[in-house]
Amino acid sequence: MNSTTLSPASNQSLLRAHLRDWADWLTKYATSHQGSTAEEAQAAIHEYAYQGCTDDLEPLCAMLYTEILTVYRQTFSVGRRAVYCAYLHTDHWAEVRQKVMRRARGWCEGCGEHRATEVHHLTYDHVGNEMLFELVALCRECHEKLKGEAA
Repeated sequence: MNSTTLSPASNQSLLRAHLRDWADWLTKYATSHQGSTAEEAQAAIHEYAYQGCTDDLEPLCAMLYTEILTVYRQTFSVGRRAVYCAYLHTDHWAEVRQKVMRRARGWCEGCGEHRATEVHHLTYDHVGNEMLFELVALCRECHEKLKGEAA
Protein backbone atom coordinates (compact mmCIF):
# COMPACT_ATOMS: atom_id res chain seq x y z
CA MET A 1 0.00 0.00 0.00
CA ASN A 2 1.05 3.56 -0.54
CA SER A 3 1.72 5.51 2.61
CA THR A 4 0.27 8.69 1.10
CA THR A 5 -2.90 9.63 2.95
CA LEU A 6 -5.72 10.72 0.70
CA SER A 7 -9.42 11.04 1.37
CA PRO A 8 -11.52 8.01 0.37
CA ALA A 9 -13.05 10.06 -2.46
CA SER A 10 -9.58 11.05 -3.70
CA ASN A 11 -8.44 7.42 -3.57
CA GLN A 12 -11.44 6.29 -5.59
CA SER A 13 -10.98 9.13 -8.08
CA LEU A 14 -7.30 8.28 -8.51
CA LEU A 15 -8.09 4.61 -9.02
CA ARG A 16 -10.77 5.47 -11.61
CA ALA A 17 -8.23 7.62 -13.48
CA HIS A 18 -5.70 4.78 -13.40
CA LEU A 19 -8.26 2.26 -14.62
CA ARG A 20 -9.11 4.61 -17.50
CA ASP A 21 -5.59 5.76 -18.42
CA TRP A 22 -3.29 2.83 -17.73
CA ALA A 23 -2.72 1.88 -21.39
CA ASP A 24 -1.54 5.39 -22.25
CA TRP A 25 0.63 5.46 -19.11
CA LEU A 26 2.18 2.09 -19.98
CA THR A 27 2.93 3.13 -23.55
CA LYS A 28 4.62 6.33 -22.38
CA TYR A 29 6.57 4.43 -19.72
CA ALA A 30 7.74 1.72 -22.12
CA THR A 31 8.69 4.24 -24.80
CA SER A 32 10.70 6.43 -22.43
CA HIS A 33 12.29 3.57 -20.43
CA GLN A 34 13.31 1.14 -23.17
CA GLY A 35 16.54 0.31 -21.35
CA SER A 36 14.78 -0.58 -18.09
CA THR A 37 15.23 -3.98 -16.54
CA ALA A 38 12.22 -6.20 -15.92
CA GLU A 39 12.57 -5.50 -12.20
CA GLU A 40 12.55 -1.72 -12.74
CA ALA A 41 9.46 -1.98 -14.94
CA GLN A 42 7.71 -4.18 -12.40
CA ALA A 43 8.47 -1.68 -9.60
CA ALA A 44 7.17 1.25 -11.69
CA ILE A 45 3.99 -0.64 -12.56
CA HIS A 46 3.49 -1.54 -8.89
CA GLU A 47 3.93 2.10 -7.86
CA TYR A 48 1.44 3.25 -10.49
CA ALA A 49 -1.20 0.61 -9.67
CA TYR A 50 -0.99 1.05 -5.91
CA GLN A 51 -0.70 4.85 -5.80
CA GLY A 52 -3.22 6.03 -3.20
CA CYS A 53 -4.44 2.48 -2.58
CA THR A 54 -6.18 1.75 0.72
CA ASP A 55 -7.30 -1.54 2.29
CA ASP A 56 -10.80 -1.26 0.84
CA LEU A 57 -9.45 -0.65 -2.68
CA GLU A 58 -6.64 -3.23 -2.48
CA PRO A 59 -8.42 -5.93 -4.54
CA LEU A 60 -8.93 -3.45 -7.39
CA CYS A 61 -5.35 -2.18 -7.14
CA ALA A 62 -4.09 -5.78 -7.25
CA MET A 63 -6.23 -6.48 -10.31
CA LEU A 64 -4.94 -3.34 -12.03
CA TYR A 65 -1.33 -4.25 -11.21
CA THR A 66 -1.75 -7.78 -12.56
CA GLU A 67 -3.40 -6.55 -15.76
CA ILE A 68 -0.75 -3.91 -16.47
CA LEU A 69 2.11 -6.29 -15.69
CA THR A 70 0.62 -8.97 -17.95
CA VAL A 71 0.22 -6.53 -20.84
CA TYR A 72 3.74 -5.21 -20.27
CA ARG A 73 5.22 -8.71 -20.37
CA GLN A 74 3.24 -9.74 -23.44
CA THR A 75 3.74 -6.52 -25.35
CA PHE A 76 6.65 -4.34 -24.37
CA SER A 77 9.17 -6.91 -23.34
CA VAL A 78 9.50 -8.13 -26.92
CA GLY A 79 10.78 -4.91 -28.42
CA ARG A 80 10.03 -1.96 -30.64
CA ARG A 81 7.28 -3.63 -32.69
CA ALA A 82 5.35 -4.33 -29.51
CA VAL A 83 5.65 -0.71 -28.38
CA TYR A 84 4.26 0.34 -31.75
CA CYS A 85 1.33 -2.09 -31.50
CA ALA A 86 0.46 -0.79 -28.04
CA TYR A 87 0.70 2.79 -29.29
CA LEU A 88 -2.02 2.05 -31.84
CA HIS A 89 -4.42 1.57 -28.90
CA THR A 90 -3.81 4.97 -27.30
CA ASP A 91 -6.07 8.00 -27.30
CA HIS A 92 -3.27 10.01 -28.93
CA TRP A 93 -3.15 7.66 -31.93
CA ALA A 94 -6.96 7.77 -32.23
CA GLU A 95 -6.80 11.58 -32.47
CA VAL A 96 -3.96 11.56 -35.02
CA ARG A 97 -5.70 8.86 -37.07
CA GLN A 98 -8.92 10.90 -37.09
CA LYS A 99 -7.04 13.97 -38.39
CA VAL A 100 -5.55 11.93 -41.25
CA MET A 101 -8.96 10.48 -42.16
CA ARG A 102 -10.48 13.97 -42.04
CA ARG A 103 -7.70 15.33 -44.28
CA ALA A 104 -8.42 12.56 -46.81
CA ARG A 105 -12.16 13.19 -46.48
CA GLY A 106 -12.55 9.46 -45.89
CA TRP A 107 -11.11 8.42 -49.27
CA CYS A 108 -8.07 6.27 -49.94
CA GLU A 109 -5.05 8.45 -50.70
CA GLY A 110 -3.53 5.52 -52.62
CA CYS A 111 -6.14 4.80 -55.28
CA GLY A 112 -8.74 7.52 -54.66
CA GLU A 113 -11.47 5.01 -55.53
CA HIS A 114 -12.34 3.34 -52.23
CA ARG A 115 -13.19 4.50 -48.72
CA ALA A 116 -10.14 4.72 -46.46
CA THR A 117 -10.26 2.27 -43.56
CA GLU A 118 -6.67 2.37 -42.33
CA VAL A 119 -3.88 4.86 -41.66
CA HIS A 120 -0.35 3.88 -42.68
CA HIS A 121 2.93 5.26 -41.34
CA LEU A 122 5.26 6.20 -44.22
CA THR A 123 8.08 6.29 -41.65
CA TYR A 124 8.35 4.91 -38.12
CA ASP A 125 11.03 7.39 -37.05
CA HIS A 126 8.62 9.61 -35.11
CA VAL A 127 5.99 7.17 -33.82
CA GLY A 128 4.12 8.86 -31.01
CA ASN A 129 5.18 12.27 -32.30
CA GLU A 130 4.29 11.97 -35.99
CA MET A 131 3.71 14.82 -38.35
CA LEU A 132 0.55 14.37 -40.39
CA PHE A 133 2.49 14.26 -43.66
CA GLU A 134 4.15 11.07 -42.40
CA LEU A 135 0.77 9.30 -42.48
CA VAL A 136 -1.57 8.32 -45.29
CA ALA A 137 -5.22 7.17 -45.27
CA LEU A 138 -5.67 3.97 -47.28
CA CYS A 139 -8.22 1.34 -48.21
CA ARG A 140 -7.36 -2.21 -47.13
CA GLU A 141 -6.29 -3.20 -50.64
CA CYS A 142 -3.78 -0.35 -51.00
CA HIS A 143 -2.51 -0.92 -47.46
CA GLU A 144 -1.91 -4.61 -48.24
CA LYS A 145 -0.03 -3.61 -51.43
CA LEU A 146 2.23 -1.29 -49.42
CA LYS A 147 2.85 -3.89 -46.74
CA GLY A 148 3.65 -6.45 -49.43
CA GLU A 149 6.24 -4.14 -50.99
CA ALA A 150 7.90 -3.62 -47.60
CA ALA A 151 8.33 -7.36 -47.04
